[in-house]
Amino acid sequence: MITRELFCYTDSEADLSAIDGLSSTDVTAATREIQTLQYQNAARTVFLADRLAAAVLDELSFADRLGHPHIDQLADKAIVGEVSVRLGISRTQARSWLFLASALRVFPALLDAFMAGRFAIRRTQIIVEELSVLPDRTDDEQQIRDHAERLAIAMADGPVHDSVLRERLAEMVIALAPEFAAAGRRDHARDRQHVTVRKDANGHAQLNANVPAEVGVHLRQRISALIEERLCADDRRPAGVRQVDALREIQGMPGYRLACKCGREGCAGRIPEPMPEWMNDLHDDDLPDEPRAESEPAESESAGPEPVPSETAVGEQTALTVITDPTGRHAPRLQGFGAIDPAHAVDLIGSGAATAIGGPTFAYPSGSSDSLDEYLWALGEDLATWQRAALVADHGLAPPVDSTGHGGESLPPPGALRYRPSRRMIEKIVALDRICRYPGCGKPAADCEIDHVVKFRNADPENGGWTVEFNLAALCTPDHHRKHMGLWIPTMRADRTITWRSPHTGETVVTYPG
Repeated sequence: MITRELFCYTDSEADLSAIDGLSSTDVTAATREIQTLQYQNAARTVFLADRLAAAVLDELSFADRLGHPHIDQLADKAIVGEVSVRLGISRTQARSWLFLASALRVFPALLDAFMAGRFAIRRTQIIVEELSVLPDRTDDEQQIRDHAERLAIAMADGPVHDSVLRERLAEMVIALAPEFAAAGRRDHARDRQHVTVRKDANGHAQLNANVPAEVGVHLRQRISALIEERLCADDRRPAGVRQVDALREIQGMPGYRLACKCGREGCAGRIPEPMPEWMNDLHDDDLPDEPRAESEPAESESAGPEPVPSETAVGEQTALTVITDPTGRHAPRLQGFGAIDPAHAVDLIGSGAATAIGGPTFAYPSGSSDSLDEYLWALGEDLATWQRAALVADHGLAPPVDSTGHGGESLPPPGALRYRPSRRMIEKIVALDRICRYPGCGKPAADCEIDHVVKFRNADPENGGWTVEFNLAALCTPDHHRKHMGLWIPTMRADRTITWRSPHTGETVVTYPG
């Protein structure tokens, strides 16, 4: 191993000097070795904490003689608290480690991968949390659970953001056992829903809540809608400040309205400063005349009354949308959140909290049928992530579409030779990709740019990459720039997976639609 020869761990200057002398290739290899060792040690720390909890339980065995009606709850809290104190970690972290150690006992393949250092603690927790709702009481249920465990490990091995991994696992669980996914949602609501407000530094507070998906989506949409309605592009406050100011009005804080801070007099979102309270007692006759410049028109000559910000974003319900698949192959999706179980979708649509729309269709590129295996064609229009993962795990990657960027088309279809995709094409790519397609990114596709996988040539559009479905992908702005820097070279494949190759190391990674 590189790190054994590289580091002595007793002389920090020597180790830093060794790091400075590494080539870029060796830096990558050494960093991965260190990361694997770190993950291996973290896994053992989790199980050492579990062993410590067992020792504490033995120490508390005398409590059985006390006859306390809630002894189990008291013992559990005492164990978590003692592990927290002895290891110098928070009680929340101690509880999560003990849960993870216990849950992994029923996922042997995942336990082995965790102990081997393939996954960090947080990544392993995500897998366990999502798979734990799957039943294992019968042989058939155990087979489903084993299958899900294998696919989950394959998903987690890829360059996927933790938030995207959770979404893919949720979709898989819903596809395999929708009734148990619904039960898991109800159990989560019973055990973990909360709203807490804690003191923070510098006159601030931390607001933390665990709420149903539709509540979170609704609040986010209301905040975004109010900001878009009231604030112009010249309001340069940080995004977080604008969001908190919008939340103040949405939650009904007395005397507060979100106003644009651009400083321009003509801004429609600007709210005049309120009059001092003492002026409310004066009659109109008591107020002095407002001085007006000669060039300012009289009120009757003006273009109209000063715009008043609308109340719509605060006073009305923001519509939610559930994307459904009539064939039943896709899990329903709450727009702005992700996959939800069918019972949840029925509740949202039936209550009027959400409207239902059909999902996007998907067609393989023409001219590529000879290179597609039967298993890929059998997939049809089904883009469920868990099935794509099964195909890759069992059969390998789908074949590339083509290297020309023409999407498998022999003649340019309408719009192919125009740089900008049509609105309909943009909406389709966003719906199909769901997230940024660059390795390791999880930004929603709706917030991304639509990029040509093979570069479009403005001077010679016929011989460049075309503006067609299989040459377009969602990339967030920073990753769009990285792609053009040539750090990773993309190749679109027939199932919309993208293989990214490093021209410097030859390494390849694969990204999937969200």
